[in-house]
Amino acid sequence: MKTAQADVETLIGCLFPKLKKTLKLNQGFETFGAILDEAGKQKLVSIPDGDLKKGTDHVIRILEENLARLASDGKCKAAAIVSDIITIPPGKRKKQDAISFALDHRDNYSIIVIFPYSIDKSGELKIEELFAIDGEKKIFPKKIAAGKKLKSSPKKSSKKPSK
Repeated sequence: MKTAQADVETLIGCLFPKLKKTLKLNQGFETFGAILDEAGKQKLVSIPDGDLKKGTDHVIRILEENLARLASDGKCKAAAIVSDIITIPPGKRKKQDAISFALDHRDNYSIIVIFPYSIDKSGELKIEELFAIDGEKKIFPKKIAAGKKLKSSPKKSSKKPSK
């Protein structure tokens, strides 16, 4: 039986080769989503073209909603949102481009793996040492020990009705 970490590493491994080609050709890429289904196959998750024009934050929100729906329906065991970001890697002082894999797994595993990169004047892509931070657990619903989903209730408004 594969571990959650092995599953998310598989998802990164499936996406990375094509992503490197895209970076070499375009020197960047649009944010996208992907899942690892129950059979261990990687599938891309798309959003309508009109949403792509509304900015990265909007795209990420739509992907989170779509991936959470797939997770809730039991159609995946791992999910990723992959973004082209700017970051300051540990031990460095200057901002640089990086590939961000925000990864969530149904077994309560969530991590963001970041691969800083540079593209030289000749178009050569250099992937630097990765680093990781804790993920935000946005895709898979919280579970209790028995494996059941927690029921959530809407927040109650503290506002009093106006007269």
